[in-house]
Amino acid sequence: MNNWTEVLNTITSFVTALATLGMLTVAWLALRTWRREFIGTKKIELAAEIMIGVLEFQDLLIQARTPIYSPQEINDIKKWLDEVNYKKQHIPNSIGWTVYPDRLHCLTPILKLNKNAEITDKFTELFNKSLVHFSEDLYRLLVELHSFLGKIRYASEMFYANPHEIELQRIAFSDTPDNPTSKRIFEIGEEIKLNLEPVYKGKQSPWNKLKKIGGEKL
Repeated sequence: MNNWTEVLNTITSFVTALATLGMLTVAWLALRTWRREFIGTKKIELAAEIMIGVLEFQDLLIQARTPIYSPQEINDIKKWLDEVNYKKQHIPNSIGWTVYPDRLHCLTPILKLNKNAEITDKFTELFNKSLVHFSEDLYRLLVELHSFLGKIRYASEMFYANPHEIELQRIAFSDTPDNPTSKRIFEIGEEIKLNLEPVYKGKQSPWNKLKKIGGEKL
């Protein structure tokens, strides 16, 4: 009798152990599935967020470099320079801006970028997010696209001081259809779209390099 009791206890313990192992396995599989689905969902959402941010930032750069300006924008630039020069009067060894009334339009890219700082800030927030779910290829493209912000500002300022420098003008403004700065800004957006569009449309693939359309890389 004792032998049968021991056998039954052994079988019961074995069955209990199997049941416990089974529940742990089911729980682990469920957690793994949830984690995979959660991460997949976040990646899709992030891909769409980055793409929207890139398009908005591209639009900002295009708008800022448009060689068209209004009388109000010229007045805003004059007011801005007056404010900067007034503040610099109270800063030791500070050099103010020389005001050239006939060159104020050269500074319109800076004015337009300053008025849309929220788009720039939003775009900058995407840098570290991109490294969580995507390769460094995307990060490098975002950083390169962002670098045009400084290039355009610098070219605009230098063109104001040197209005006969054609190369500065070509960076600050989109003056011709084959403008190299415009081409590179467009190429970056197209490569990002090429790789992110399949993600937020439900397809995933390795990172693809965009074939150069032509023109020099600035």
